[in-house]
Order: sequence, then structure tokens, then C-alpha cells
Amino acid sequence: MITLDISDNDIGDEGAKALASALRVNAVLAKLNLDGHELDLPKLRGTDPVASLDLSCKRLGPASAIVIASLIAGNAVMTTLNLGVNYIRAEGAAAIAEALRGNEVLSSLDLSGNEICGIDRGSSTPRCCAAPRSQGTYSAASITPLAEALKVNGSLTELDIGWNNIGPEGGVAIAEVLRGNAVLTTLNLRGNNFGDEGEGVIWDAVSGREGFELKM
Repeated sequence: MITLDISDNDIGDEGAKALASALRVNAVLAKLNLDGHELDLPKLRGTDPVASLDLSCKRLGPASAIVIASLIAGNAVMTTLNLGVNYIRAEGAAAIAEALRGNEVLSSLDLSGNEICGIDRGSSTPRCCAAPRSQGTYSAASITPLAEALKVNGSLTELDIGWNNIGPEGGVAIAEVLRGNAVLTTLNLRGNNFGDEGEGVIWDAVSGREGFELKM
């Protein structure tokens, strides 16, 4: 079997983790559909090497993100991954963060517009609305592992986590990372409702960093 479509099944986070674990030792399965979009597993593994992969606007959920994270962790070829404007939410973002701990090749990552802090963006996207709707329950569960991963990752130079309603609490965590991370050179934080406090600590963290591009 080289193609598996279980998009009609809600396998949940634990099911996605079990599937991801199995895929690490299964080199035969080539196509996997969990959310209505078919993932190209060889490209994610790096066995069909591509330097850049665009999975933006595919309606990918947390389960897909968990599988993607598991496979890119060992990908030694891919340098750019775009997961912007999906629905990976906190669970998916945390899985991607874990992958960043072991991946020393990926240099550009887009996680914009993914509801990673639990606030629903509604029908808006980063490309068409400057003020996503604030529905849902805020959680910093994804920002903490992402911040911790950025403290040890030595390859990521460009990161887009705009339009995720990260809020002031997440802004403080990001600022702490920026004080110690000398690798990141471009960071998009637009549309995150940091407030004056959150924006202030972030700007302070990058003050004096020549060549650093901050979008906020």
C-alpha cells in the first residue's frame, strides 16, 4: 500500500502520534490524507529531496502537523517549509517545535494564521484581514515549546508566526528567546495583539541588533 486516506476518521492527537511513529520506520507509504489534503511523505522525509515545500492554505489540522513534524525532524535537505494559513493549532505547533530541536537544516518556517494559541481567526486570513476575530480560549501551550526550541535551534533564520493572537504573555516568551538567539534574522509577528507591554519587550530584545528585520 502506497496511499492511505483516513480523512473521514478523527484519529485525534494520540492517534496521529502513533501513526507518525509507524511512518518513521515505514518507507513504503508515499501518500497520506488526514485532512482532505494528500501529504507527500517522501518529500517530507527527504527521500524525494526538495529544498522548499509549500503546504499553505491546505486546511491541515493538528494530526497532519504532528505527522509532518515527525518526518521533517530527520529531513536533511529541506530548508523552507510553509504551513501558513492552516489549522494546526497548539497541538500541531508544539509538535513542529519539537521537530525544530533536532533539525539543523531548516532555515525558513511559516506558521502564520494557524490559531496556535487557541483563538479562532474565523474566516479571515493574514492576506485579507488586519483584525482576526477573537473567539476561542487563549492558551500559551504552543508558545512555550516553540520558545524553548528556538533557544537551541541553530539553523532557523526566518520565522513567520503572524496572525496567531499570541498576546502579551506570548510576547514576553518571544522576547526572552530573542535576547539569546543570535541566528534568527527575520521575524514576522504581525496581527498578534501583543498590546503595548508585549510589543515593548520585544522591541527592547532586538534593540541594537544590526540587520534584524522585525515585522510587528
